[in-house]
Amino acid sequence: MTIALATLTRNTARVATTVILTLVPAYLGMVALAVARELWLRAPLDWTVLRQDPLDPHNATVGLMYVGFLLLELVAHGWNNSPLRRILFGDRRSDRSDLFYIIADATGLMKLLIVVMTCGVSAAFEAAIDAGNMRLAADLPLWAAVPLLYVSVDFATYWGHRFMHSPLMWPLHAIHHAAEDMTVLTSSRHHPFDNFFGSVWFLLPAGLLGFSPDAMGWAILFLTAHSFLLHSSLPFPVWLERYVVAGPRAHRIHHAADPACYDCNFGLFVIWDRMFGTYRMQGDVTGLATGVADQRYETGRPFHDMLEVTRIWLDGLREVFPAPIGESVSRSRIVSP
Repeated sequence: MTIALATLTRNTARVATTVILTLVPAYLGMVALAVARELWLRAPLDWTVLRQDPLDPHNATVGLMYVGFLLLELVAHGWNNSPLRRILFGDRRSDRSDLFYIIADATGLMKLLIVVMTCGVSAAFEAAIDAGNMRLAADLPLWAAVPLLYVSVDFATYWGHRFMHSPLMWPLHAIHHAAEDMTVLTSSRHHPFDNFFGSVWFLLPAGLLGFSPDAMGWAILFLTAHSFLLHSSLPFPVWLERYVVAGPRAHRIHHAADPACYDCNFGLFVIWDRMFGTYRMQGDVTGLATGVADQRYETGRPFHDMLEVTRIWLDGLREVFPAPIGESVSRSRIVSP
């Protein structure tokens, strides 16, 4: 009991410290961006630039969804086998990393990192998509717009997901696959560049076709819930995973460390994987270990991992594209699971 209480106290203090250490830079970064924007527009600076909120109201709903899925897993598997127990009383670096990425999302730090690491390209891309909005689907009723958006986004995401598993892009996506176990928390574990590309797969069909904000809002909630389901260990009908939509079983196969499971089950809808030859299913997946062999993708130090992965990715780019005259590079290939 004493050891369990000490672990709970230590983990609670770690979470509180992580929240503080993400809130502060998120706020300071938002203030810095606001000041830079005002200077760029040659507008007079005043104290209003300090009125920045590092907490996104949308994340309150997402936070409740996280809690809901954790409670569902608690009911489904019992306390001893629940992810909630590992979060509160465990001490694995993978679980600590998952918590960091969730808090970074909730505090807006991840959005700031995306803007900074892409040198503003992410914001420019969103503006370009908005400017090129054709508004073809703007007047569709929600009952038609939301399913159409869901399907079109999943088709784009299927190919985007396959792209992230290519040798060129794998290092960025490997942080997500480095989770040592599959829990609902794993759904937030993404490198900022991986997050940026994920927004591209959503914005291309959603923004260019001009779906209404309400349709986009509902689609985002459904897509988020589906992502939580995929990364959970909740029971799910096998027939649905075989013929309709992916579930925890199919996605555990996707995350499996077994080379026989590499590069499969990319979509939310089974039809894309079946059409393009990437579908794989088996009845019992409890023995499938997840994670990646390369420990550089999971050291338990998320900021270090982000920087190291960025370096690995840039090194890979330099090997793919021609070097300047007089500079030689090796042509070794980065292998992706």
